[in-house]
Amino acid sequence: MEHDGDLRKYLPRTSAENYDTNMALVNALKKIADSKEINLSQLALAWILSKGDDIVPISGTRNVKYLMDNINAAKVHLNDDDIKEIETIIYPGAVKGERYTSEGMKGVNC
Repeated sequence: MEHDGDLRKYLPRTSAENYDTNMALVNALKKIADSKEINLSQLALAWILSKGDDIVPISGTRNVKYLMDNINAAKVHLNDDDIKEIETIIYPGAVKGERYTSEGMKGVNC
């Protein structure tokens, strides 16, 4: 991930000490997505949609292809076993590192 201009290299979740742990989580979720022939963003949106009719995901994109992926996530069916598997991988505390730097978190936690 050492790309010029990639701001993720400055974020705690993608720092050297957290990167491998968090990528293992991503790779585990990718296996589920691959088994359903969908991408990770569709898996994430389908999981959010499975949480109830009163939960609404808010996703954004600047690309029509990704917009269509997001729309098609509504067609993805996750059964109880899928949800349990996802929630075994990602649970509170599973992801290592803050989302933003301490300075960036000031804008989130106001």
